[in-house]
Amino acid sequence: MKSMLKVLAAAAVLAFASSAHATVVTLDFDGINTSGPSDAVQILNFYAGGFSGDRTAPGPNFGVTFTPNAIAGCELGQPCSRGDFLASGSPSGPNVMGFNIGGPAIMNVAGGFADLSLSYASELAASVEIWSGLDGGGDLLATIGLLAEPNGSGQPGCERQAILCPFRSARSDFAGVAHSLKFVGVVQSTAFDDITIDANLPTAGVPEPASWALMIGGFALTGAALRRRRAAVYAA
Repeated sequence: MKSMLKVLAAAAVLAFASSAHATVVTLDFDGINTSGPSDAVQILNFYAGGFSGDRTAPGPNFGVTFTPNAIAGCELGQPCSRGDFLASGSPSGPNVMGFNIGGPAIMNVAGGFADLSLSYASELAASVEIWSGLDGGGDLLATIGLLAEPNGSGQPGCERQAILCPFRSARSDFAGVAHSLKFVGVVQSTAFDDITIDANLPTAGVPEPASWALMIGGFALTGAALRRRRAAVYAA
């Protein structure tokens, strides 16, 4: 009985402290390099309520982090651009995501996620791997192959010097829960925008009805046990 009470009480406290909500989250990489012009700002913990490489302001807390080689770059033709990141025509601009030295870039989602859609422009063939574990570990749930595009210079919607243009859409309705994405390809040859996932976000606040029921049941049993213990003491 004592062990059951401990379990219920602990569960009630945890239910009150936090609950997980599946939320559609879109990473558009805007607002990361606010100190621009800059074309290579590390994303880092910006989408986990932390800072990007320029450390000017914290971002929203989606529980999403990136390896240091994942960067936010400003498209050609935008005020924040120095002209180094040769992308153009993304769906939401002005920033897009790419990766530089150090091999594949990895995006971790602490609470896990389902479904994935994104926009991309790639000079060479590349891929996005969806993994069940963090840091590209666990099981490989799916792979999205990214098609190579010819030089976009001169095409409608593309800046004259753009190489990474036009942008295409891709998605995967994979089975299971993923915790990381691995961006595989040649460095600085692919740009991404509007990475959208159905993420589990831990949120502190008002518990859901099921959590309230668990709390009330746990507190009621704990109170009953205390009353019985007091009665036994008085009887002795």
